Amino acid sequence: MLDCFRLELTLGRSLVQNGNSDFYRGVQAVLVDKAVPVWDPNSVDDVKPEAIASHFKSLTDHGLPEFVPQL
Repeated sequence: MLDCFRLELTLGRSLVQNGNSDFYRGVQAVLVDKAVPVWDPNSVDDVKPEAIASHFKSLTDHGLPEFVPQL
């Protein structure tokens, strides 16, 4: 169970700290501008597998087992 929490924390940090502009754009739109955020890519179907896999690359750096997402 501890590995599950580490996985979530590591992935969450990766999404926020690695220059993911959608996170900041979404926070700005919803909390500050009170507007509907504009996402890039526009839909989940448009997300490239490489973009997903890139978030899993740093897991072993944090002592977690290698994880290969099923795409």
